[in-house]
Parts: sequence; C-alpha cells; structure tokens
Amino acid sequence: MRYVFGVIMAIGLNAASPSVMAQSAPSETFGYSVSPPDFTAAEATRRLGSASLTFWVDGTLLRVAARAATPAVRLCCTVQPDMQALGEGLWGLTLAFPDLNRSVIGLQTSADKTTRLYWHGPDAPAEPEAVAKLSGSLEEVEIDSAHLKARRNLTLYRPKRPAPSQGYPVVYMADGRSVGHFARIVERLIDEGVIRPVVLVGIWSGEGPATNGGFDQRNREYLPSPKVDPQAYADHEAFVLKDVMPLVEARYRVSTRRADRLTYGFSAGGSWSLSFALRHPDAFAQGASAGMSAGPGSFTFSGREDVKLYISAGRYDQFYSGAEKTCLKAQVAGLTCHFTGMYAGHDLFVWNLALLDALKAVFPASD
Repeated sequence: MRYVFGVIMAIGLNAASPSVMAQSAPSETFGYSVSPPDFTAAEATRRLGSASLTFWVDGTLLRVAARAATPAVRLCCTVQPDMQALGEGLWGLTLAFPDLNRSVIGLQTSADKTTRLYWHGPDAPAEPEAVAKLSGSLEEVEIDSAHLKARRNLTLYRPKRPAPSQGYPVVYMADGRSVGHFARIVERLIDEGVIRPVVLVGIWSGEGPATNGGFDQRNREYLPSPKVDPQAYADHEAFVLKDVMPLVEARYRVSTRRADRLTYGFSAGGSWSLSFALRHPDAFAQGASAGMSAGPGSFTFSGREDVKLYISAGRYDQFYSGAEKTCLKAQVAGLTCHFTGMYAGHDLFVWNLALLDALKAVFPASD
C-alpha cells in the first residue's frame, strides 16, 4: 500500500451535506487535536483587525480567531470543530497538527461562508497547475431519462487534439458540474505530454431534499449501501448505463474498450464511482475515488472482479479510515488497489490530486 502526501484547496465544489460531514470521533483520530484558545480576546481583536477570520502559526500550533454575532460558530472545512467564545462576538480555537508543515488547511466559519483562508505548509506539495484558458471544448447536454423519470444534464470536455483511431479514452465522472474546473487541470497534463488526450463526461448529481433517512437525492443515488435507497441507486445506475454511455458513444469519438474507460468521483460521488466500476467489470477496467463517504461495509469483493481501484483520502477527513480499510479489503480479496493518503481534509485538492494520479496511472502518454 503506497502513501503520497498532498494538499488541499477548496473553491466551492459541494462534497457532502453538513449532516454527512459532521465528525463524530475525537479529533485525535484524524491526526490533529483541538484545545480551548490559549490567547485572550485582546489578542484576537488585535490579530483580526477589521477581518472576520484570521489565523497564525507557531510550530505545530495553528491558532484561529473569528468575529461573529451568532450564538455558536463552527469551523470549516478541512476540520470542523466548534469554536469557543472569547467575549462579545469573538471566538477562538487552538489546533495542533504534528504534520502542519506538510499540510494545507482550509479555514472558514459557519458564520461567514464568503471568507476562506488557507495555510499551505512549507513542505507541502505545490498545487496542481491549470491552463489559463481551455483550448478544448466544454459542452452541456440534457437527457430526458425514462430511468430517472426526469431530465438530467451532462457536462463534457473534449480535447482539441484529434482522436486516435480507437477513440478517446473517457472518464465518467460524478458531480458533473465540476468538469469545467477539472478540465483546466487535465488539459495541462495533456499539453505537457503526461497523459493521453481524454474526454471527461460529467454526470450532474440529482437535486432533492433529504428524506426520513437523512439522505438527499445526491446521496441516495450515489451511495451503494442497502440501508440508504437501493431503488434510487439502481435507477441512476440504469440511467448511466442505458442513457448516458450510449449517447456519448454514439455522438462523440470515444473508445468503447473497457481499458479506455475510467470512473471517478469525490465524497459520495467517490462511493458511486468505485461501486459502479465494480458492478460492471465488463465495461470498466478501473475506478477511482477521492474522500469517498462509503466504508468497507458497503462493498463486497468476490475476488473475480478484474478492476483496478485507485482510492485517495485526506488524513484529516472523517472518512479516511473507511477508505483505507476498503482498499485493504479489496487487496485481501485479490484485487489491485492503490491507496493514497494526504495531509489534507475532505476538500478539493484531494479531489484534484486523486483524479490526476489516476489519469497518470491509467492513461499515460506513453501508451
């Protein structure tokens, strides 16, 4: 099992609902610890100035101060502990990260979702580079699906370079609204000759309120657990197999070889991408996930699946342990599973790095 350490950067891609994201285990379980603020209200006021949020670092300690006229304040997004009151409208917290120099931490509060700050450790890897402007194309397609009994959109990225004779390799992605972001990073790898030109097919997630089980439509369609909503999962599965893939393969020059198909998703979408590839090994030779919310209990491995798995998670993510155990369970069953652990959280840079690592492994330019 290999470990690669990365960083995080969040730019507003929704990963999970607050109820799914709430951390229930002690913070030490996730590689950091939380203490009451060891600084005064006067220090917080001085550090904040006119800002609503600030932080400062001393060794392995990251101190956070916030200004908010609310009865409670919760920190977000790499970690999510409650902040403690320092005085009228002032809040604070002291966090200890043994590997702070190798980490990037995204900070935001429940009281001000417009301000996001980052700590990028001096020993943390650089953020992935993106092209300033796409030379390939983005296209939005609407499908009227009998399986979903609803209309659902796709966002597709197509590279500018000509398709090979067998067609482009293709990535079928959950949370398809994010394709515009990922395309700029993927195109940089194509331009640098790191990976083959690929098509990204972003399948938009469903939008619907939480049911009595507490899961919104996105989670009901993505999570493979029988305890969630097996019918919603099956309907979405049929939608991808019988609506999305035939349309893409008829309209665009993409390969139909299983070796040229990859699934990818993050958070609940990562649970879908892994389970979908495993349920259809005749169609997919590999699946990749980042920060997937489903744990090992949601997956059954027969050992006969000829599917390579690429699983990534942030060490400060509540889902880290479940992702690691899922990969180990797959390995014990005889599958090839690559696990990547990062000094990061449940956040976008984990999603970025996971996709890039999978593309480099599956579709290298040398093929």
